[in-house]
Amino acid sequence: MSRYQHLPLYDALYRYTNELYKLKKSLPKDLKHDLGESICKSSLRALKLVVFANGSERKDAPLRDLALEIETQWVYLRLLHDQKGISIGLFEAMGKRLSSIGSQVGAWRKWYKEESRKINSPKK
Repeated sequence: MSRYQHLPLYDALYRYTNELYKLKKSLPKDLKHDLGESICKSSLRALKLVVFANGSERKDAPLRDLALEIETQWVYLRLLHDQKGISIGLFEAMGKRLSSIGSQVGAWRKWYKEESRKINSPKK
């Protein structure tokens, strides 16, 4: 089993992505093939970035891109709700999941910045 599969962030994002694909099936036809497809592809990109960040020595670029992809997810979720593709209850439930994912990404970025400073700071 790959190392990234043990990450809580990967697990949360994988479950979120899986839910999005289930949700896409129930979207109205006018939303399914554009907004539904876009949010699913964005979530897949986020999963890929978790794998890249975990496997990279320099994590700053993939983690930055991951944070931006999570922000994009918020836009898509909001649009789905505003276009009556999802209920307020589903928007709130998916929003809680996405908020948790975003917090984990933020914590990982903060940890990486601190680790980078330790490595790059002059030793006394």
